[in-house]
Amino acid sequence: MVHSMRLLLGVAVLGAAIAAHVRAEPIPAPSYTPPPPGEKQPAVRTDDAGWRGRRIVTRRPDVEIVLGGDLSGRRSARARVGDDVLKVIQAQDENLLIRLAGREGWLKKNNAVPLEEAVAYFSEKIKRDPESSYLYNKRGTIWSFREQYDKALDDFNTALRLDPYNVAAHTNQGMIWFYKGDYDKALASQNEALRLDARYMPAYSNRGVVWFVKKEYAKALADYDEALRLDPDHLNARNNRAWLFATCADPKYRDHDKAVAEARRACELCFWENAECLDTLAVALAQAGQFDEAVKLLKKVLDFPTEDLRRGQKERTRERLKRYEAGRP
Repeated sequence: MVHSMRLLLGVAVLGAAIAAHVRAEPIPAPSYTPPPPGEKQPAVRTDDAGWRGRRIVTRRPDVEIVLGGDLSGRRSARARVGDDVLKVIQAQDENLLIRLAGREGWLKKNNAVPLEEAVAYFSEKIKRDPESSYLYNKRGTIWSFREQYDKALDDFNTALRLDPYNVAAHTNQGMIWFYKGDYDKALASQNEALRLDARYMPAYSNRGVVWFVKKEYAKALADYDEALRLDPDHLNARNNRAWLFATCADPKYRDHDKAVAEARRACELCFWENAECLDTLAVALAQAGQFDEAVKLLKKVLDFPTEDLRRGQKERTRERLKRYEAGRP
């Protein structure tokens, strides 16, 4: 999925800062066609070392994880994964341990595609099923994750041509317009997604970011609140609301205590492994005058592998680290 919005890059460049925290979150489109029986799938990796730490996507829209430690699934709850990019924490036999919205769960290896192979994998699927809106939307989310926004937009546009009711593709298309700086088109896409499905939570979080950039702060906060009403553990809405409380240009909406509390909760939901969430908490702490803690967090962000960061994020983080070490927000 391109996953709704994340938060924070550079405090000085507000639009870019929020854009760096955006994920679009696609949902399964009804036009998905399962592979025919007996279709040969790409080989599944079996070596644990080859999986651990690797980013993956799922092959199909209906993949679930088994929550908890019972791999049989008989005594454990299940959760739908969706189309997000996931990180493998551990591999055991034919199963992968991943983390999702504050929970850990097991995913079958044969349901996973390594991220670096995903474009080729879904391109081949598209050749076999060129009328699948789902497949174009899925590939678009991968292009977006790679920050190849023109290719992502082409795929989302095709997904919507094939199925104008694909809510996820509308949301994802809107996020690409956001990245490109066309906030009116971004807003129109999120509005269309919500017209089609008024309970589609990612569109509320995504639209909230657009409202924030357009300085419609009350509307942004209302959308974040609605996203969290629909899903209290929604990472991006939680992180985005923290950003609003910490940095809003209108002092009426700034609340440092709420900003720190929301940002800490976002970090808990991502197991303290999402650079944008740590970054947001650092900003919230600095705005509250807690520079020592903010410095520690920014140093952790700088320790993240480059592939886990947005383009230019390390340079911006170093610039802010200097300010925080000098006691300046």
